[in-house]
Amino acid sequence: MMCCPLSGSDDCESPSVYDSSTPVAARARKCSECGDDIPKGAKYERIKGCWDGAWSTYSTCLSCVEIRDHFACNGFLFGSLWSDLEENFFPEMKMGGPCMEGLSPEAKLRLVTLRMEWYFDQGEVDAIVDERWEHWVKRADRTTPPPGIFAPIREPAVDIEEQRARDRLAPLSEYEHRAEPAGNGW
Repeated sequence: MMCCPLSGSDDCESPSVYDSSTPVAARARKCSECGDDIPKGAKYERIKGCWDGAWSTYSTCLSCVEIRDHFACNGFLFGSLWSDLEENFFPEMKMGGPCMEGLSPEAKLRLVTLRMEWYFDQGEVDAIVDERWEHWVKRADRTTPPPGIFAPIREPAVDIEEQRARDRLAPLSEYEHRAEPAGNGW
């Protein structure tokens, strides 16, 4: 797997004039990388420059900036962050692998969320797993899976006396009646 999955800019000329800033949005904008809205009042990266004699301005949300800066070992091309990740990183992406070290939890969550959307768009996943993912995305608390989806199925507790009667075993001894569970009660 490639930990530097973004297309470098070896074949592109560097800008003759370049300015980078992190202003607060005075109006709503679109991120040049993901296309999501950058709401009024949010910080974002603004890059202005002259490439090959043409002026361009790129507005990028800070989430995309963090991910781009993390994976752009050999440079990058504006507007190709997510297509490069889909092509060069998502197919073999492992959560918690060395390529994810150094990213904030929010950036990791965004990568995993977009990777899973990409994965399910591949059409190779059965309907049950797809249904599980739909529940995952909608949950505000992503630390625990939805009930009954990923949680193990537990057998209902059975009274020991009732079980022994069903199995026609001898009744419990006096010692077994008084016995306490060891440790944490499991």
